[in-house]
Amino acid sequence: MSMLSISLIFPMYNEEENAVRVIEVASLELSAITPDYEIIAVDDGSMDKTNLFLKDLAERKKNIRLVHHPKNRGLGASLRSGFAQASKELVVYSDADFPFDLKEITRALEYLQRKDADVFSAYRINRKADGFIRTAYSFVYNHLINLLFHLGVSDVNFSFKIFKREALQALLPELKSEGSFIDAEMLIAAKRKDFKIVQQAIRYFPRQKGKSTLSRPTVILKILKEMFAFSVNHRLSDLKKELLARYRNLNLFQRLHLYFRYKSCPFGAVERFVPKEGVILDFGCGHGLFTNYLAMTSSRRNIIGIDISEPKIKIARKVTDSSNITYAQNQLADIPNADFNAIAMVDILYLLPYALQEKLIRDCIRRLKPSGVLVVKEMSKHPTLKYFWNYFQETLAVKILKITEGNGFYFRTKEGFESLLGNLGLKVKVHDLSRGYFYPHILFVCTKG
Repeated sequence: MSMLSISLIFPMYNEEENAVRVIEVASLELSAITPDYEIIAVDDGSMDKTNLFLKDLAERKKNIRLVHHPKNRGLGASLRSGFAQASKELVVYSDADFPFDLKEITRALEYLQRKDADVFSAYRINRKADGFIRTAYSFVYNHLINLLFHLGVSDVNFSFKIFKREALQALLPELKSEGSFIDAEMLIAAKRKDFKIVQQAIRYFPRQKGKSTLSRPTVILKILKEMFAFSVNHRLSDLKKELLARYRNLNLFQRLHLYFRYKSCPFGAVERFVPKEGVILDFGCGHGLFTNYLAMTSSRRNIIGIDISEPKIKIARKVTDSSNITYAQNQLADIPNADFNAIAMVDILYLLPYALQEKLIRDCIRRLKPSGVLVVKEMSKHPTLKYFWNYFQETLAVKILKITEGNGFYFRTKEGFESLLGNLGLKVKVHDLSRGYFYPHILFVCTKG
């Protein structure tokens, strides 16, 4: 590992039993990595002797710096104060209660460098000592964050993260949280700025001294309030606003359905594999949501959207004002007679009987140009919990609410889809898109063999 400079941030509140020892241990570990390090301890208005101990350490050791809040403000405020003072190229953040062996910092830094990433986020692999209630809190919170923000991080609030300083400087102006929502806010901001986030498992040690405040009802309530405020205040991207605005004159039920569809499907990840120019077929286009997304992300695409549902095609035509889109109502077996640069099918095949799936793909292959691409986004049967959730949601949409047309479900495993496509002569690349979603999204990008 090349010579590094490191800032290590410790937010502290009433940590008199841990403050001195954690800084002394951290000094030993960091000095073994690099002579160019600093430890920034942020006393967040402690009521015990924490500030007195930290002040003494800072006066005796040149690598120790103290930031003091006259009154308690919360974890978010403490981290923002510490981050603002960090001067080194890598910024590490940890709690002061030894939640992991500080020797792990070396392994994490090596992993960050090897993966050429901007952000490192550790996750705990042994949480039995935390007890059922706290583990349950964490499980629910992680899934809620990933559902709302499509983050794809396993352990959002674990207090071991590393940032490249240039990435952190880009994030700091956007960080507003005073409380423990700060962890989620940092990672969400990093993802939205396209910083690369890597994760690694860490052996976890529960607190031995002092008292944790994270599971207090007041702290949990503050997290939820900040999360709600963040959700409401965070502005939609221009693309997303423009896309959903096209459907603003539909009834409330239709708008909610399309908003949920946009939030729950990784359109952006699928779009990246569709050529930026040429003739594109969006097979099973529904209300035209993905069709419009394709047109808005590249004006050089000429897109044909087809669907079996006449009402949906009428809505798609009504909301679309792009000159590079045309729509048609077609039966499932009736593919337009054209040579396509790409054919996209998003969540279509599992609604068709297995024999019809194979026939449809054969027809698509015949309609593709020699260099054309078949992009198939489907729902896999794994992970099992996501599959069952998707099955329930599809049952609701198809059989009860009648939003989607279909007589049954014909899911396949990832290997089943891959085998079907490969046996028809296609070269297949598989991409798992399920992380950060409640659905088992799987993408197959196929070219002619």
